[in-house]
Amino acid sequence: MKTRIYLNSTVVTLAIAMLMIQVPVLRAQEINLEDQLILYLPMTGNVQDESGQNVPTQSRGATLTADRHGNPVQAYLFDGVNDFIEINNNQALITSMAYTICMWARMDGPSGALAGSNSLFEQRDAGYGAPVVIHFNADQGGISRHIVRTSAEITEYKTDTNYPGYGEWHHFVAMIDPGRTMYIFIDGELRTTTLLENNGNFHFNVQYVSIGGHHPESKTLGAFNGAIDEVYVYSRALKLCEIEALYSGQLLNER
Repeated sequence: MKTRIYLNSTVVTLAIAMLMIQVPVLRAQEINLEDQLILYLPMTGNVQDESGQNVPTQSRGATLTADRHGNPVQAYLFDGVNDFIEINNNQALITSMAYTICMWARMDGPSGALAGSNSLFEQRDAGYGAPVVIHFNADQGGISRHIVRTSAEITEYKTDTNYPGYGEWHHFVAMIDPGRTMYIFIDGELRTTTLLENNGNFHFNVQYVSIGGHHPESKTLGAFNGAIDEVYVYSRALKLCEIEALYSGQLLNER
C-alpha cells in the first residue's frame, strides 16, 4: 500500500520546533503502512491479527464494544481489573531496537489495578521493577508514559506528557527510532522525547505481552479502564507522515 502524501503544517511546525528535523525530510514521501508491520488488530468482531504475521492473540476478559464512530462490536472494552488481550503466547513481539506502537483508546476513568496505570501495551518479564520492559501507559497518575528498561541496565528510561483526559477517544503512539530517541505522539502531535542511553535489549526472558494489561510480580492485572481499537505495532520507527496518516484515517493530498 504505497502512497504519496503531504503533512499538514501543524505537524510539520511542531516537529521542526521540537526535533530540529531538516525541512526536506518532512515533504512528500513514499510510505508503506504495511512495511515491517508485526501486529495489526482491527478488532472488527474479534482480536485476530491481520498483519499477515499470524500472531496468536486471545482476549482474557475484554469484550466487544462500539468504536469511536459508534459502530457496534468494532472495539474492545476493558474493565481495569482483570481484562487484557494476550499477544504472541506471551513471547516477545518486539525484538528490534526501533519500533512503533499505536492505537486508538478511550479511557473511562482511573485504572483499578494495583499499579494504577491505564496500560495500553506491555512486554516484560515477571518481576516488579523488572529489568526487561516495554510499557506504554495512557494515564499513570495524570501523565501518559513510555517506559523502557533493557537487560544491559535496570535504569528506567521514560518519556512523559500530560494525559489527554477521560471519556473521549484519542490516538496514542509510542516509538523508538534508530538513533534511540523515545517518543510519544497523541492525536498526531509530537508531545515529548527522551534519549535511551544504553544498548541493551528488551526481548529476552519475556513472560508477558499484552494489550490493556499490566503484570508486575506475576500478578494478572487488567490495568486499562475503557475501550481500545485499531492496534498497530511495527518493527521500525514510522515517519511523521505515516503517523499523521494513521491518525487522520485518510491520505492527505493523495496523488
